[in-house]
Amino acid sequence: MAGGQDSGRSGGSDGDGRGDGRGLWRVELLGGLRAAFFPTPDAPEPTHSVERFQTQRTGLLLAALALDVTSAAARPRDEIAGRLWPDAESGAARERLSQALYWLRQRLEGDVGRPPGSALAADRHSVRLIPEAVETDVSRFERAVREGRWEAAVRAYAGPLLAGYPDDEWVYLERQRLAESYRGALRSAAEAADAARRPGDAAAYLRLALREDPLDETVVADLMGLLARQGSVSAALREYRALGERLREAFDEEPSPALQGLARSLRQQTPALPDVSLPAPPGTGAAGAAAAEAPIAGTLPPALTRFFGRETEIAAVISALDAGQARLVSLLGPGGSGKTRLALEVARRLPSSRFAPIFVPLEHVPDARRLLPALYQAVSPPGEPRREDAQAMWDVLQRRLTCASPEPGAPPRRTLLVLDNAEQLA
Repeated sequence: MAGGQDSGRSGGSDGDGRGDGRGLWRVELLGGLRAAFFPTPDAPEPTHSVERFQTQRTGLLLAALALDVTSAAARPRDEIAGRLWPDAESGAARERLSQALYWLRQRLEGDVGRPPGSALAADRHSVRLIPEAVETDVSRFERAVREGRWEAAVRAYAGPLLAGYPDDEWVYLERQRLAESYRGALRSAAEAADAARRPGDAAAYLRLALREDPLDETVVADLMGLLARQGSVSAALREYRALGERLREAFDEEPSPALQGLARSLRQQTPALPDVSLPAPPGTGAAGAAAAEAPIAGTLPPALTRFFGRETEIAAVISALDAGQARLVSLLGPGGSGKTRLALEVARRLPSSRFAPIFVPLEHVPDARRLLPALYQAVSPPGEPRREDAQAMWDVLQRRLTCASPEPGAPPRRTLLVLDNAEQLA
């Protein structure tokens, strides 16, 4: 055969193609294509690498063989040639395959001082990579998935299969299969992190899954449930609204009825609120009517999971409130840091004999002009006629926030308003 072409024989002292056990090529197929040679399997750094190929088809040849390396199965030459050069005549396709194999053999064996057949075995009929000499990130990813090591699987997945290479049918199908497996691993990693009481990690995994498929309602439902269990109902509803915007933009559709039902179960009654200004504080007349209306009982969302940690912060807030040191305490922090959950835990731990906590979600209140109606709705008992006048709402609010004593002769309880998502109010 002319120079530059594959000889069609595996060659070398170990013609059975099993290699001599020295040196390891690590082929990275996820997020691109790269091959690195390690003189021993435990070597910390490679001594050679291949990142550019003679042609893209030569790179795809390496990828096709590497994807089969764990099975140790040899692929017929005609099958490989037809897959990589589908538009060429059979003779021309086989010739191009021989040239690509010759180039690969030089990189995988000659350039690193390995004998022929130590990494690439080929004869007149078939071709394969040697399993003992080659490993791939795809095999590491799939092994972690099979073994249920979800976080290891997530770490192994560096991006879509053969990113930047042509979308041949076999590349596209394999890329989609691995991407679906990756999304499943992300959801499983989120579930494991949530069970291990690492909600921040769980939310991060679910958001990675949404980055892969922004229209996946199942992932949005998982994320909404996770955020709600952490007390961040407003954040859960923001995820729902964001999905709705994406669906309308992509397909002019709304979220599924099931997801709409989940949002309704999380959302308290929040009808459209009028724009009003706070009236001047009423005189003693309104306060004197307190006895005519039953005082409000404390209301908080149910705790779906146990609360762990943050004991120093909880003690500081309870001390400030219970000792009367402050009438207003603000919890500050980035989104998702658990401010709502911390506030609710403080409210639950305050002595019920001295405090009546009321949770007021403000995620639907865009500015301070609608604060009074939101407070009015939060404290109004079921069935009470709705009031539109600002002064009337203020009067009701004053009366309802007057707490009765838990027992005869005991001091009256103090009302604690837990205002969630107040940061957007001007």
